[in-house]
Amino acid sequence: MEKVKISKSYNLENESFIINYEGITEINNNDLSDVNNLLTDFVNNHNRVDMVTNVRILATIFKNFNNMKLEVFSHYNGVSENIRYKNDELLYYEKVIISKGCKFEYNNLNGIKFECDKQGSKVVISLLTEMVEQLYFLKQFKKYDLNTDDKILIEIYRLFYNENPDFSDKNINIKIQTMMSILVQFNISLSEYSFTLWKNSKIPTSEDLNMQINKLYSFGKIKNEDNYIVLSEEAKMVIKTVSKSLNELINNNENFLEKLMLISRIIYISRYRISLDTDIQEIAKIAEVSQEDVLLCRSLVKKVENKSIK
Repeated sequence: MEKVKISKSYNLENESFIINYEGITEINNNDLSDVNNLLTDFVNNHNRVDMVTNVRILATIFKNFNNMKLEVFSHYNGVSENIRYKNDELLYYEKVIISKGCKFEYNNLNGIKFECDKQGSKVVISLLTEMVEQLYFLKQFKKYDLNTDDKILIEIYRLFYNENPDFSDKNINIKIQTMMSILVQFNISLSEYSFTLWKNSKIPTSEDLNMQINKLYSFGKIKNEDNYIVLSEEAKMVIKTVSKSLNELINNNENFLEKLMLISRIIYISRYRISLDTDIQEIAKIAEVSQEDVLLCRSLVKKVENKSIK
């Protein structure tokens, strides 16, 4: 068992976010380094406006730690929050909204204290109700858990990219959105996720899938030993066939993701606007891609279909 202390901070003129953590863990140095890197990324690059979400992310990151002491301070857009935990128990929470002259304070010994300069009982009651609801979720200190769709997504990613996903990677959303929108063409999908190709967007995206990926951020790098679920043999065969066919057709690894993005765009267009068997020039014009990319997409579909038949 090793005692660990971690401090992270992000400070700008009108924005601050600080984490102080202390706990005991049995994880090895490599895994501890991953935790440290994930916290650094979270503090510097992630959206941290909602404190309930912040706490759930931190609870998930520290899921393999015991005897925990955690302090989080946030100041953003005139709102300051200060929170302290010992193990899973909320010891103290304070929220100050400067523009409304409101201060909400809770500690585990004396309960709630609320002060507000804002005039009007309806406004005050609304603010107090909102803060009490937030307190309810903060007291739970609930980490994220992997549901069945999360486990399936991880396994699909492994088979498609031949690597483990890193949900803190800056390109993870593009990689997963592209992967799933391509696999829909071959009847591999998650739940009832629907994709939309928005104007000025490079790839079709699913908002539900985006929410799922954001939730998985706190899991960071998935390890080889994390065997979450076993897909059906038919699904595994299709995903492996698509992956292998793409690697055979796209020789330049540096442009691999870029080519996948173009293919996902063409597949979406072919599903909802114009058949892939239509004139190549017309498809290229509508999809805003090159004719070469349309031919590449056609080759992929035929290659997968032929291998599936065999």
